[in-house]
Formats: sequence, C-alpha cells, structure tokens
Amino acid sequence: KKVSFSKCVEIRFHKLTIGDHPFCTDSLPISLDWDHAEPMRMDFDDFEAQRKGYCRHLSYFEKKNILRNVSGLLEKDIKERCNIR
Repeated sequence: KKVSFSKCVEIRFHKLTIGDHPFCTDSLPISLDWDHAEPMRMDFDDFEAQRKGYCRHLSYFEKKNILRNVSGLLEKDIKERCNIR
C-alpha cells in the first residue's frame, strides 16, 4: 500500500469569538467560531513559509484588541461574556 499527499493545503479563515477554555489564566480565551469564509487553496511550501512564528502566547490586551478589531465585539460584550465588572 502507498500513501501520498497533495502539494496544496486548503485553508479556512474562521471568525473569532470569546471561548471557554478552562486553562486560560487571564479569563479571555479566544476560540474559532463556526462561521468561516470560502476555503482557499495554497501551495504547501508557501503556506509553511508564511506561517513561521505564528504560534505565540498573546497577552490579555492583545487578545482583547483582536476580539474588538477583528470580531467587532464591543467592550460591553467582552465584559459580559467574561463576567468582568
């Protein structure tokens, strides 16, 4: 038997939302929403070159800015969903 893989990857860009991960110590976990854009195909090597350094720990304020700027959540939405007063 033989296994082979395509040289392309299919990428889906999902909306972001406030999550519920129990190990998020700053009480502002970011999760992928179910909604996503149409899938995009990309050469695997190009994809790998672009994503270098993508995985890193974000601070509370970086995550808050992402949720406000990318997801369009308002300050009151963030506070409500995170039980912040």
